[in-house]
Amino acid sequence: MKIYIIIDMEGITGVVSPDKQAKPGSPGYQEAREFLMSDLNAAVQGALEGGASEILIYDMHYYGLNVILDRLHPRAKIIMGNPHVVPAEQGLDETFKGMMMI
Repeated sequence: MKIYIIIDMEGITGVVSPDKQAKPGSPGYQEAREFLMSDLNAAVQGALEGGASEILIYDMHYYGLNVILDRLHPRAKIIMGNPHVVPAEQGLDETFKGMMMI
């Protein structure tokens, strides 16, 4: 079973001030990236435990360069970088059985 995960930093655990935490270069940005990785890896692990065989992540926040690659779950694949396009243009198709938005 294939699962597609879209990530954005506004709304993740611990981000209460997007201007001070979710904007690249802001004082809390690096800490927010750590929060993102915790949420993202928990979602990946949950999907795997729920029967997923393949997980594709699309980083839609700012420039799409927010994931800390050496902390990403080893079974996940990721699409990073701009331009922002609709998920269907970034690998989402009818072969996916579920989608998560973080």
